[in-house]
Amino acid sequence: MEKQCDVSTQQKLIDYVQAGGKLILVGRMFTETFRHQPCALLKDALGIERIEGGQPFQHELIRAFGHEDVPASFVENYVGAFDEVFASRADCGVTGFVKSLGRGKVMVFGAALAANTLDDLDILRQMADKMDCPPMFEISEWADVRLSEGEKGKFLFVNNYQDDPLETTISINGVSLPDGYSLTLPARRGAILPFDWHIRPGIVIHSITAEIVDVLASGKVN
Repeated sequence: MEKQCDVSTQQKLIDYVQAGGKLILVGRMFTETFRHQPCALLKDALGIERIEGGQPFQHELIRAFGHEDVPASFVENYVGAFDEVFASRADCGVTGFVKSLGRGKVMVFGAALAANTLDDLDILRQMADKMDCPPMFEISEWADVRLSEGEKGKFLFVNNYQDDPLETTISINGVSLPDGYSLTLPARRGAILPFDWHIRPGIVIHSITAEIVDVLASGKVN
């Protein structure tokens, strides 16, 4: 998020949380509309008394969830009464907090995080855990996993960014893929794996541990 947000959108976010929703906000807190008119409905609702810092592209080291000296930029410092603080600047100023609002709660993380190391990703994972947002995937050894879904099936994108080969098992919502077999990836390589993929009428690939690079059809299918 950035500092600009319309009045109606800020009010919708407030109404959503007060009705029991859970909201995670990352970036700089809203303080004006897109026409640069003052508007701080969400800021006031969260009890933020003052905002400091947040200069663009000014790099700082923060701490979050036990991780020290984490590089970040656009780092804001919040002054107010919060339920819990999970991230702070070097001067102990509050950068990340959780605040109850009505029947719901809001998590605010006022920093731009590169998310290119395992420590960075662990911060994001702990943010999700704290907001009761469980991961879709469970993996035995860390890899970057994403899911793409379409009308004719699903594709699993798995990337190994490390300098060593990787062998891992993957589960999605508690179901092992593909069929419980482990997946092996070379260093700095990835794979696109289909499952429940309807290639053509009557032919479905439910799961496979190898990447399909071509499909050839000849003759009739009985």
